[in-house]
Amino acid sequence: MIIDILKNYRRNLLEVIFLSIGYIIGILSLSIGISVIKESIEYNLDSTSGYVKNITLANIDFTENNLELKKNINSIINNITNIGEVQIINLDSLEINNDLKLKSTVVLTMFKEKSNWHIPIIEGDFFNESNFKNNEKVVIIGKNLADKLFPNGIDDNSKVEILNEKYKVIGISGRENRATQWDDVIYIPYNTCSELLNINGQDRNSITLVLRTKSTDREYVQSKVTTILDDQLKNTSCSYNIDFDYLENRNNSNIFNSIFGTLFIAGTILVIVVINVINLSRFWILNRRKEICIKKLLGELDSNIIYSIIVESIIIATFSMCIALFIQYIIPIIFKNMLSNIGFNCIPSIFNVLGSFLVACICGIISSIVPIKEMMNMQPIEALRNA
Repeated sequence: MIIDILKNYRRNLLEVIFLSIGYIIGILSLSIGISVIKESIEYNLDSTSGYVKNITLANIDFTENNLELKKNINSIINNITNIGEVQIINLDSLEINNDLKLKSTVVLTMFKEKSNWHIPIIEGDFFNESNFKNNEKVVIIGKNLADKLFPNGIDDNSKVEILNEKYKVIGISGRENRATQWDDVIYIPYNTCSELLNINGQDRNSITLVLRTKSTDREYVQSKVTTILDDQLKNTSCSYNIDFDYLENRNNSNIFNSIFGTLFIAGTILVIVVINVINLSRFWILNRRKEICIKKLLGELDSNIIYSIIVESIIIATFSMCIALFIQYIIPIIFKNMLSNIGFNCIPSIFNVLGSFLVACICGIISSIVPIKEMMNMQPIEALRNA
């Protein structure tokens, strides 16, 4: 069957080329549209560090700064992780590798179960539950720090020194194509570096927590946090004041307009291409009416003829899809600087592959239906006489 299909392509090479070009234009426009939509969604989430409905900010001021507080602070943080992921963000910058010129903002983090979003990782992995259970000295560093410390990328031997302790670098955070708030930040598991809180005897009487919870019930989250604080501090001389804050939902009208506009443009191009492809397919199939009519006269079933034509169309569409995705892949390589300046990433992802493959198959089937129907209604003798 494959040999017959290749022979048909060779006999109708010009039509196949035009069909392929049509598919390439349509699938490429659709795939780039998918990349634009994906980038818009990522940018929206990055700007709010995740889903705003699941994020609570807790600013806790302790009125007493003593040993009792230091003894209980670890228990407080550990208990809050029962609600969700905890990040402590109001910490001072620290020297990296004991270099006065190389400092970074530090975020202590801890969770017992991964939340529905985490900081984007360019290379390596995000923390997992075992990192916290086993008190592993691991860190995630921002891409600007990684460029300075590990210009060739990270491996199993990539480590940084913080407070005279060696930490293995397991991931690089940020986005390859644009700047983010994580580019100069180091994330450290709380239980391996809790002394950074510096609760005892220094200037720090407060902590700011970012809570990323599964629950979107704000009253429930507030109640759980205050209950934990009350329980842990009830037998001490420590007291506290707490303020809860929430990230406001962004005005998503611009994001929606961008997605709608992208879908409209890509969809319009795709519809035009499908119409042209149908016309080209009609010409291609009608041009083979002699071959098809001979098959019918020799007893070939209509279902077999229809199947072979659809398979040929899908193969052309799939081959065109591969070319379109390859073109999309090399675009950011050729225009790397220009795309970086506008912060756009169009490198194909799994979404592009799946979406393009689905569209290629659908277009291959649709573009075959009209000419097949017309061809099947033709009388073989009449068709041969006019061939």
